[in-house]
Amino acid sequence: MSASRRRELLRPAFLALAVLLIVLGIGPRNAPPRTWPARVNGTRYVISAENSSAGIPVVEAGGSRWEMGFALGRLLQAEIRDAVAAAHAFCAAGALPPGNSCADASAGLRQALPPVFLAEAEGLAAGAGVRTADILLLNALFEAWFPPADGSLGTAGFAAWGPAVVSGQALLGAGWRPAEGVPLVWVVRRPDDGLESATLGLPGWLGGVAGLNEAHVAGWALPARTSDSSPAGLPASLILRGALEQTASSQEALRWSMGQPHSGGAQVVFAGEASAAGVEWSARMQEPLASDANTIFAAGLFHHPTLAAVQLPALDPSLFHAVQQSAESAQANLRANSGWMGREKGLDFLRAWAEGETTAGPEKHPVAVVLMEPAEMRVYAGTAGAVQPLAFTVFEPLSAPAHR
Repeated sequence: MSASRRRELLRPAFLALAVLLIVLGIGPRNAPPRTWPARVNGTRYVISAENSSAGIPVVEAGGSRWEMGFALGRLLQAEIRDAVAAAHAFCAAGALPPGNSCADASAGLRQALPPVFLAEAEGLAAGAGVRTADILLLNALFEAWFPPADGSLGTAGFAAWGPAVVSGQALLGAGWRPAEGVPLVWVVRRPDDGLESATLGLPGWLGGVAGLNEAHVAGWALPARTSDSSPAGLPASLILRGALEQTASSQEALRWSMGQPHSGGAQVVFAGEASAAGVEWSARMQEPLASDANTIFAAGLFHHPTLAAVQLPALDPSLFHAVQQSAESAQANLRANSGWMGREKGLDFLRAWAEGETTAGPEKHPVAVVLMEPAEMRVYAGTAGAVQPLAFTVFEPLSAPAHR
């Protein structure tokens, strides 16, 4: 056999090996980002890329629901498997409220999940090499991923709009302190049958704690611990994603979210280009989230007395009072800046929150923060730790796809 013929026969094997090494993150330092340009029936179905935003990975996928899930499962295979292991560890440690089991949570979510999300969950499981039940468990344990510690519920969010902001355009900002060792990732989805959206969440999540869509609607969701929970509902992370894919205004997003079955407690805010509104809910109750001088502040502590009554049994009294005091101080700060709010003040607000979270006690868990400008389709994202000062990266997640 001639040398040229041998090279021709071996070329597909070498190409396959090169793609595998890139997907696994092995290879030269200047190797391309992880991508998964897979084909089904001869049609390229995934547009995926990975970069980073202040330490938070950004991945992108497009196509059908199963195809997007499969691509994300392959891109984040190691991270998803780690998250699945952490979810089972939470279950073993009794992370859910009394009377709720992880098996019930996973089965209940399967029952409540819209078919499009179930198809994506099945694709994620296939791509990551885990069970669909594991992906459902990851998504059902919404509150468990953000445990309280050091006198804080580990989360906070604000909104400012209209006369409260110098430009009149809405600002949304929020921060989260995930459980130790749990990473967050930005996922850009360009589905064949819905609005394009970008969400911040755990690897393997179908939803997110923050996000925005191509119609200039942005939102965040904070877990709110409560004794009123049910496995026959959707976590706020999934409801946020669904609203961003299904609606083209902040009011539509709010109404859509309020019409879904809720699995537990949350505080959720949506904003358009110049307005914002929020809601807080448990599994069986919901109330509008109170605003003050065109601002909203939330920290995982219910505002409405009826909802607060079902939250108190789920919180230690000392923790409740500590969070209440810090929330009142933050709300007063927002009120004092009403009329003068803007990007820099919003970033300063998040810096102060992040500093408090990373220095308040012995547990130095990293935090992630985000400021969103829906009118400009712009995101400021950052992370901070005990020895890592907060630094923001600005990016526009719904700009032109990185790979076609």
